[in-house]
Amino acid sequence: MASVFRSEEMCLSQLFLQVEAAYCCVAELGELGLVQFKDLNVNVNSFQRKFVNEVRRCESLERILRFLEDEMQNEITVQLPEKYPETPLPREMITLETILEKLEGELQEANQNQQALKKSFLELTELKYLLKKTQDFFETETNLTEDFFIEDTSGLLELRTVPAFVAGKLGFTAGVINRERMASFERLLWRVCRGNIYLKFSEMDTPLEDPVTKEEIKKNIFIIFYQGEQLRQKVKKICDGFRATIYPCPEPAAERREMLDGINVRLEDLITVITQTESHRQRLLQEAAANWHSWFTKVQKMKAVYHILNMCNIDVTQQCIIAEIWFPVADAGRIKKALEQGMELSGSSMVPIMTEVQSKTAPPTFNRTNKFTAGFQNIVDAYGVGSYREINPAPYTIITFPFLFAVMFGDCGHGIVMLLAALWMVLNEQRLLSQKSSNEIWNTFFSGRYLILLMGIFSIYTGLIYNDCFSKSFNIFGSSWSVRPMFRNGTWNTQIMKETEYLQLDPATPGVYSGNPYPFGIDPIWNLASNKLTFLNSYKMKMSVILGIVQMVFGIILSLFNHIYFRKTLNIILQFIPEMVFILCLFGYLLFMIVFKWCRYEARGSQHAPSILIHFINMFLFDYDDPSNAPLYEHQREVQTFLVIMALISVPWMLLIKPFILRANHRRAQLQSLMIQENATEDIEGGHSSPPGQRTSAGTQGAQDDHEEEEKRGRFADLLDAKYLRTTLQIWVIWLGISFAYYGVILASAELLERDLVCGSKPESQVAAVTAGDSEESQSPCHCHLFAPSDYRTMIISTVGEIALNPLNILGINFLGRRLSLAITMGCTALFFLLLNICTSSAGLIGFLFMLRALVAANFNTIYIYTAEVYPTTMRALGMGTSGSLCRIGAMVAPFISQVLMSASFLGALCLFSSVCVVCAISAFTLPIETKGRALQVSDTGLLSCHFLNLVGGYPSLK
Repeated sequence: MASVFRSEEMCLSQLFLQVEAAYCCVAELGELGLVQFKDLNVNVNSFQRKFVNEVRRCESLERILRFLEDEMQNEITVQLPEKYPETPLPREMITLETILEKLEGELQEANQNQQALKKSFLELTELKYLLKKTQDFFETETNLTEDFFIEDTSGLLELRTVPAFVAGKLGFTAGVINRERMASFERLLWRVCRGNIYLKFSEMDTPLEDPVTKEEIKKNIFIIFYQGEQLRQKVKKICDGFRATIYPCPEPAAERREMLDGINVRLEDLITVITQTESHRQRLLQEAAANWHSWFTKVQKMKAVYHILNMCNIDVTQQCIIAEIWFPVADAGRIKKALEQGMELSGSSMVPIMTEVQSKTAPPTFNRTNKFTAGFQNIVDAYGVGSYREINPAPYTIITFPFLFAVMFGDCGHGIVMLLAALWMVLNEQRLLSQKSSNEIWNTFFSGRYLILLMGIFSIYTGLIYNDCFSKSFNIFGSSWSVRPMFRNGTWNTQIMKETEYLQLDPATPGVYSGNPYPFGIDPIWNLASNKLTFLNSYKMKMSVILGIVQMVFGIILSLFNHIYFRKTLNIILQFIPEMVFILCLFGYLLFMIVFKWCRYEARGSQHAPSILIHFINMFLFDYDDPSNAPLYEHQREVQTFLVIMALISVPWMLLIKPFILRANHRRAQLQSLMIQENATEDIEGGHSSPPGQRTSAGTQGAQDDHEEEEKRGRFADLLDAKYLRTTLQIWVIWLGISFAYYGVILASAELLERDLVCGSKPESQVAAVTAGDSEESQSPCHCHLFAPSDYRTMIISTVGEIALNPLNILGINFLGRRLSLAITMGCTALFFLLLNICTSSAGLIGFLFMLRALVAANFNTIYIYTAEVYPTTMRALGMGTSGSLCRIGAMVAPFISQVLMSASFLGALCLFSSVCVVCAISAFTLPIETKGRALQVSDTGLLSCHFLNLVGGYPSLK
């Protein structure tokens, strides 16, 4: 179980394998999937390695398999094997080559024959229609005046008749041309021949099929009458230029009928031959489809094995292959067993030798996962791979990540939708895995199916706590508040209700508040109060602050276990302790004030509750003279002064002392290196030391050699480097704007329906409520107008937009790219914000909100993908983290705009949201880097991630 919470202990070993057994041993290790091979031929060109010919043979087989796949596409479904084959032996490559080359040759020959037959069929079909149409031409146009070919009196399109004695003297050309070229063809004939020809054409009723592209083509049949050899040559050249096909056409009608009969007989024979050829081709494709996946898996595994063998060394006797491997210490027995199986399979008599090697190189980090934990581990690794043997945060992320998402999300209706989608993927995972989809967006969602499942479950839980389902509340246990006592025991009457716009419930009035809070979650009466968003946002914000502080403290405590494990006493004293002092003195005290205020003040005394925000601000200003904000407890001034002083002391303690100590240690190490180098030089040269400059250079070189395998961790300054400065700034703007618009839409939707701000009207019967007291959570709910069923329908339909248009978003990201797709969706978001100001029908409002919710969700998806792809590994965690911080700032500003500014000017709020979206669209369109089709950038880092040779499952990969 220790490996669950901390990365696996790794071991570096040398393998000595007999040449004949090396292939089988590597194949068995690949099937096991627990080994990472080191490349011992880094300085050797890829084309000069030992097994490069075998790799090329595998690539040739891959080319044949891709050809077969293209031929089977859209015609035959490739059959999936029940069990994927094991890695084939080297001798099986010859058999596989023979089978595939024979199949390729027969299929190519069948394709060539079929193409030639279809070309002949096309020509005969065109000639058949031409003969029929030319017969009609000769029968309808039988007379033409003698002056037809006089240049100044004849025209191309003049319909005249041809006299019989003139028709016999005319030449003619008949053929077929593509329909889209007909207009240009006719115009050029008229201009070149100066109108001294007579053209007649007709459209072919039946579309034909191109024998090469297999696309539908539409053609026209034409016949051109002319007089003289020069005109004939001109007509022929024009026909050749427009790729018109000219066919011989006899003048006598009897000969044309005889030719037509012969063509019909040939067409029938051709149809029979084409049918037999297609049947033979389908049999070949069926044979390929039955074994294609097995062949592909075998070729991939063979190629992977030879690629690994190219990373190994061969001794001078050419009898032994030497490899270096990293593997988990806990799996050493399985590794040895796999090597023995490979030896037996190859028939070798030499037992593979595995010896442990001591190395100063940082071992790779390997965290063992399964299908449930893999998605969470990928999230952690996306922000940065931990150092070797560090505590793995993934087990804790399994709970914290989906739960904190649910705290932000907090809607049981949406949670049910997410839960159902995740359950569908989990229950059908075997079928979906077998499809081997290449869509990266779908694979991302499918890989996180268990994450989405937990997010849905926790969202349902927090939604029930918030009493929020599609932005509406349930009244299951009955409200603890009542309005009627305000009329019997209070001051409310009919006249006051008519004259007063805002009324408040007084919890001190008997019967108004029952004294018992709502059993589970938020009291549903808050859904009817005009200050609902103020109260709920305050509650959610405080819950988020509490959980966030607890999570940060928990993370710092985990770092203590790392310091203890690695015996870094300096880090405990100069890093862990000041971090804990700082966070507990400030944010821990804030948490204490929130909980203390909840416990001390109830509804009846809420009007006397002080403001935590003012207290926290005054704590840093040392201002305690505000009479309107009473202290929470006695001696509060002394306690807060002490906490602020301790927090200030912890800053230099944490930031200044450790760098000076590390610098002194570094100088001491350099001095020792120089002394060792000097002593070595004196020994070699007989007491003659090197000059100081040379000693310093040698010492520096030695230090560089010691750290050859290490790389700098990502720094904040890297984000502002000239290479990434523009990209970083624009990404920050986009994250800030997208979160501002996203949360603005969500928070404004309920406000929009409750107050009918779209058309600028408010029902006269509506009675708004405000709360008693000055504090942010002391306000009491009141009775306002109930929502109509249409309001609930509007909210439910509009929120479905966040999921319904995801497929279109995925297509846009894949085909248009990240930048253009984000720019388009942000621009559309700005447009729909402005459209909300239109006084429209209920259906129009639903449509606008639906599209707006869909667009803001699409914006989040696109920018998340882009940010993760644009930065290299060492900077990805910083890039995502800083972007997330800007996102939270936008989320905090959005409630203020949706509540305060929208109450004062609805159009002004919409224009502000729209302007922010336009700025984000411009920033997205002008992003300097497009990540579409680009692999994630990986840098050489001392924080190595362990990638094993894995040949299990049909599509192996070597990393």
